[in-house]
Amino acid sequence: MHYRQRGMSQGVTLVSNGGSLSANHVGVLRGFKFPVWYRRDSITNIIALRDLIRERRITMDSSEEFAFVMHCQDGSQRRFVEVGGGLYAHDLNNNNHHVTATPNLTQTVVERESEYTNREVKAAKTAREIHRRLGYPSQRDFEKLLSDGYFTNSPVTVEDARRALRIYGPLPELLRGKSKHTTPAIVPNTKVELLPSYILQEHREVSLAVDFFSINGNIFLHLKSNKIHFRSNYPVKNRSKSTMLPLINQTISIYNRRGFAIHEIKGDNEFECIIPELSPLHVNIVGANDHVPE
Repeated sequence: MHYRQRGMSQGVTLVSNGGSLSANHVGVLRGFKFPVWYRRDSITNIIALRDLIRERRITMDSSEEFAFVMHCQDGSQRRFVEVGGGLYAHDLNNNNHHVTATPNLTQTVVERESEYTNREVKAAKTAREIHRRLGYPSQRDFEKLLSDGYFTNSPVTVEDARRALRIYGPLPELLRGKSKHTTPAIVPNTKVELLPSYILQEHREVSLAVDFFSINGNIFLHLKSNKIHFRSNYPVKNRSKSTMLPLINQTISIYNRRGFAIHEIKGDNEFECIIPELSPLHVNIVGANDHVPE
């Protein structure tokens, strides 16, 4: 309608380097409450910035560009770029004048819960509570327990556990870790006690008796020194040469490190196979029906 019908005293004239343009009519631009100047033969609508800022949020960063952005109520944005003469324009047909806003990827728990039914949300909460009561196993382990039927008559399924993860995210306890850092125990210094001198003087040369024995089907290799009566026992899987020889050599090394000298090994015919490997150490093999005297 004409500006006089709106109670205005005069129209408006725009002056630029391309000439002047007068507008005597005002109308309502959809989405705005204030009147807008326009001409029937014009391709633009004229909006005063002072009116625009009262109804829309306007932002401008002149260090980036000479333009301002109008934030619409639907979340979209419109760019008004400088066109000369102190005027800014927005072209609806120009894609460069439309701002593609970065979507907000952050969702609240309430928003995530709204994506599921009440029953699904309740099942997800139950799964999360069970996850906590189990002592915070990893998500993978928790899902495996559910899929393997570890719980009798479980009220939740693997899908409930996964839904709980999507809605509430990982358990904070799993992100923080399950155990506290503790100061490691101090390892005490080990002092090897020296043997009394008289033991080495009187019993430097040692004879070892060797044999196998079993307890409840478990096999052990037993070595005992004469006079000193020091015993060494090793659990073994079988009575083979490859099993006994390394353990016998290990025992001989223990004696040698303390200053003893092994001069003889006594055993039954089961140990005849190791004679070549222990040479020149004398291996005394007793008769088939005899036992080692030690």
